[in-house]
Amino acid sequence: MIKEFLFGKRRRRPITSKLHANQKTHTTKFKPEFCNISVNEECFFKCKMCYKWQPDKFIPKNTPKLSTQDLKKFIFGLRKIVDKGFLINFAGGETLLRKDMFEVISYANELGFTTNLASNGWLINRQVAKDMIDSGLSSINFSIDGSNSKIHDEMRGRQGSFNKLMKGINYLVDYRQKKGMNKMQFRIAAQAVICDLNLKDIPTLVEMINNHPHILSIKFNVVMEPNNTGPNPEWYKNEFSYLWPKNINLVNNIFDKLIELKTNGSKIPDEFHQLEAYRRYFIDPEKFVKRGHCNFDKSINLSSTGDMFLCFNYACIGNIKNMDFITAWESDKSMTVRQEILKCNKNCHFLVNCNLEE
Repeated sequence: MIKEFLFGKRRRRPITSKLHANQKTHTTKFKPEFCNISVNEECFFKCKMCYKWQPDKFIPKNTPKLSTQDLKKFIFGLRKIVDKGFLINFAGGETLLRKDMFEVISYANELGFTTNLASNGWLINRQVAKDMIDSGLSSINFSIDGSNSKIHDEMRGRQGSFNKLMKGINYLVDYRQKKGMNKMQFRIAAQAVICDLNLKDIPTLVEMINNHPHILSIKFNVVMEPNNTGPNPEWYKNEFSYLWPKNINLVNNIFDKLIELKTNGSKIPDEFHQLEAYRRYFIDPEKFVKRGHCNFDKSINLSSTGDMFLCFNYACIGNIKNMDFITAWESDKSMTVRQEILKCNKNCHFLVNCNLEE
């Protein structure tokens, strides 16, 4: 499937492509503002803060996964109610394990979406770099958790992952230049999870990214209860306490430094209030860090098995395998979930890390 999108070859027309990229065919009272598609759950890294490498404890064995047709059906429905340029984030697991990943991205690109892909970078060679850029992908977001291989590889649970990631970035840059594209036509960004294992190194990591000519930004997340575990409200006190910063003075010093770096024009896109929320979270993880209500009532999340959610902490509003997106988005169940989200006061992964507004 990947070979269908090699540079210079004609692309196969996407299914149900009567919808023009500039055309909308449906109006709705509530438009999505954020979309995340979990294309798979599988990963071959053994990250200290994520257990995706184990069988998913929340998905029954043999549950059918998203097919290529399912993904295109969802994307086609979404396009009917959002504007051209709307961003779709493709996440995993390791997204590049899907053989149809670039076919799906190409389809979204033809419908006028902006697209972002999250990856650990291990699978990127020259051919994958070529196929990725030729698919029309707008940006890629790499996990980089340390300024050197010792810290990064330890956190990611895979020796050689730092060096291989940097090599993968070079492959992408080489092919981008070969096509005559600039940094903004195919954007390369980094994301790091702050925890006790890399806390001291975070300012050095920012400086490394500042000095890298091709990585445009370094976005931060703070460590939460590891994926594919729990739920346990006291996770940071028990089994995973090694991830939790114990030295509050050090936490304050690091976030003071991050704020200073951002003030001086570093490549940190997190807003000042976001960094302060991270600080408050580490000081007291049980205190609600947001001053307003959660805005995930305006999000849509598609799981790897086709379930559609506004927020994964609330009820599923339908499955793309047997329901179209617009029907689910406008359903009574969806309205009920929106009302519940507006009353939520829980510090969760989505609130603290992904979509915080003030």
